[in-house]
Amino acid sequence: RKDVVQRMLHNPASLDTMGRMATSAVSRGGRPRQFELDDVLSRTLLLFWRKGYRNTTTRDLEAELGITQSSLYNAFGSKSALLDAVIDRYLSAVEESLLLPLRQSPDGCSALKTFFRDISAWIATDGRGCLMVNLMADEAPTNPAVAKRTRAHRDRVRAALRVAVERTCPTEGTDVVDHRTSLLLATTFGLNIAARAGATPTELARMVAGVEAEIGSWTTP
Repeated sequence: RKDVVQRMLHNPASLDTMGRMATSAVSRGGRPRQFELDDVLSRTLLLFWRKGYRNTTTRDLEAELGITQSSLYNAFGSKSALLDAVIDRYLSAVEESLLLPLRQSPDGCSALKTFFRDISAWIATDGRGCLMVNLMADEAPTNPAVAKRTRAHRDRVRAALRVAVERTCPTEGTDVVDHRTSLLLATTFGLNIAARAGATPTELARMVAGVEAEIGSWTTP
């Protein structure tokens, strides 16, 4: 499997190969845009991810993107609409590199262990954590639109984890599968918070090793 996680973290341009959104080189007025929307979304995603949506000002966007506020809002309508587009792009990357393997791998145990290793790589760079988990903590309590999107993301992650848990523990009942899925969901978000709080890659690796040991015990007679 291609290392999509590392390509995304270290090369913003690689986001164009993941969750590419339909864009146009023509503005609403019919004149050529002075920027490429794909590049704008890639750069904005990384800016929101590093700095946080609430803490990113219009001036930050202008400085990072090299375009004016009027050009940006002409393309997207508002900062919140820009966030929506950024979330779409980010979730496409999460789906391809993290959730799809959980749902499709015939070996649930291996898929779960790989998921947590990839999560640790995904969130460790610059201590940025996961964009969606950051939004859950920073924006969802006061922003209903963001709360709806982060809740849907949490449900998608839970569903993907549950598929892998079912394959890991095919003889266990629904209650056990639900319990283990909830444990892994909490661990997933806990790793993100730990990364944001300054946990080092070594510390994150130790946490992941503990999770792997727990998952491995589920297949032991």
